[in-house]
Amino acid sequence: MDRIRYVIGLLTLGVAVFVGWLLVDLLRDDDKSGVFWLHIELDDVRGLKPGADVRYRGVTVGSVRDVGLTDDGGRALVTVWIGESAEHLATVDSRFWVVVPRFAGLTGGASGLDTLVRDSYVAFLAPDETGPRLAAGSVIVGSERPWSERQDAALEPVERGDLTMTLLAPDRGDLEVGSAVRVRGMRVGEVRAIDLAEDGKHLRMEVRVERRYRRLVTDGSRLWIARPRVSGALIGGFSVEDIGAILAPYVGLEAAPGTPVPDGYVTAVSAARPEIPEDVPATAFAAERTAAAPAPRETTAREQRIVEVLYEAEDSDTFSANDHIERRSSGVLWVDRSGRVVVATPRSACDAAWFHEDGIGSADIVAETIRVVLEGGQVLRAVRSWVDAEGRDLAVLRVEGAASDERGTDPQRLAFDGDLGERGERQIHVAGDGGADVRGADALPATIEGRRGAVVEVDGRVVGVLGAGPGAADRPVVVALRHVPAELRP
Repeated sequence: MDRIRYVIGLLTLGVAVFVGWLLVDLLRDDDKSGVFWLHIELDDVRGLKPGADVRYRGVTVGSVRDVGLTDDGGRALVTVWIGESAEHLATVDSRFWVVVPRFAGLTGGASGLDTLVRDSYVAFLAPDETGPRLAAGSVIVGSERPWSERQDAALEPVERGDLTMTLLAPDRGDLEVGSAVRVRGMRVGEVRAIDLAEDGKHLRMEVRVERRYRRLVTDGSRLWIARPRVSGALIGGFSVEDIGAILAPYVGLEAAPGTPVPDGYVTAVSAARPEIPEDVPATAFAAERTAAAPAPRETTAREQRIVEVLYEAEDSDTFSANDHIERRSSGVLWVDRSGRVVVATPRSACDAAWFHEDGIGSADIVAETIRVVLEGGQVLRAVRSWVDAEGRDLAVLRVEGAASDERGTDPQRLAFDGDLGERGERQIHVAGDGGADVRGADALPATIEGRRGAVVEVDGRVVGVLGAGPGAADRPVVVALRHVPAELRP
């Protein structure tokens, strides 16, 4: 009897071990267990909870098992399982997203309205159902909106001269790729990409502004994520700001005086609309009358390229705050014989070490930035390529990133023969908004203020630029182009 009990015990133990081994094996191999696990990374789970459905074309094929964060805390991590009957639909091309109520404007329609009365859920689509299947346990990046809305062809191509910049935002604010950038309701560009920053603390948005509007974007401009906002009181009445954002969220832009920004500019975008005056400024009427007036007749062809030169630097001080140096000047642009785009301008427009004094000795200039504003408002960086070693106020800048077919001043309009035009009528042209052109046989302004680098033309040919006179930093003189080295000429 004891022997029989012993044998039965051994058999029972063996069966228990075998069953345990099977259970471990099944849990270790998701494919054999009929349970297919996936991990989805998202910027925002939008209220998704464990137990929510996973659907394919509206049919429930799995469920959400866990909602948490990635190891670095930068993104949300959703773990889902998909039933055996739908495993083959999860391919490397599948798109996963969280379904919530969305309204994409009057033309885009609404989606996810069923989640108004029930919890959000995960949906996915496989654009290529015959593609390679995902392996169980794969980690994939989820989409921030339904795949059917993610059409690459929706974005217009970036044209030459368009401004491209990066906005840092505290949150997404329901913006999508393709959302508009608007100035007082007028569309001037669009959002082209939205990504979470590496530290997960903010978002990065790549934005394009059309070339004809890029001059509205300066270092003083304000940008915000447009959200409808109600203000007022019950007795006095209510008003709604940015009401258009109800239909289609957008980035608002308020133009302000300042320095035009270059491509690649990075700035912060506010989550709230700033206070913006709604009245038409009085200066607008004067500007309209000026624009409507007939243009003065030119006596010579304006085939020269006059550009703005923007200069910033810091004078490093040991015992006090650094001095910020900023100058806005003009210059003449051409393409030299090596095909480089260059600008002739005064050295006092682009070299603080040459013109700045800090009162206790030579200045320690740091963090220099030279930028050139081309026609249409495109802003490119520049570096000093040559300065006059004999002390004249003249330098040549090399423009970086200029297009290979950039049009320069007609070489026939550049005078390198030494004639400064003491005889004949001078015309002095200033880039940007520095003031009206000056004409006359002895046309020289009383001071160089506002006209530094102005292009001096005689008989249709550019003979030099206005620079500072020796020993008098505010007295303008004509610095001749003849001092420019031959290798930097057209």
